[in-house]
Amino acid sequence: MINGAQSKNVYWKIEGAVTINNYSTFCGTIVCNNGALGAINTGVVLDGRALTTNGALTSTAITATPLIPTNCADLDIPTLENSEVAVLYPNPFNTTVTVELANGAALTGAELRIYTVLGEVIVLAPIIEEVSVFKTSDLPSGMYYYTISSNTKVVQSGKLIAE
Repeated sequence: MINGAQSKNVYWKIEGAVTINNYSTFCGTIVCNNGALGAINTGVVLDGRALTTNGALTSTAITATPLIPTNCADLDIPTLENSEVAVLYPNPFNTTVTVELANGAALTGAELRIYTVLGEVIVLAPIIEEVSVFKTSDLPSGMYYYTISSNTKVVQSGKLIAE
């Protein structure tokens, strides 16, 4: 790779089945759409990930070396059970997320926070109406976490998926 490119930032979307020949080197993430990732054969070096949306992934010989960072901290987003005070939709979302407060949910000082998987707050917005719509068109595809708080106390949390 050149000019500072990293394998984790290169994606190869392939329609149909894929086979990687013996002793090949592949950099990046393979997304095999609607087909099997037929074989990662002997001696293949895969600097990245291999994913399939609808099919099997097979390998004749693989040595997996996970690269898990050791300096990651918990997000510290509390998980709450049976505390649904609002419904968020659509999920997965594209350009907007709607927050609809449940019947009788009286929230004062309510706000929505959307976090990246690394815990960075990327949306912080007050919930003023019973049905509030928030613009999310500038968020990249992926998984996010959210919290709804009232008077600085978290009353609901969950996950959102951006398409």
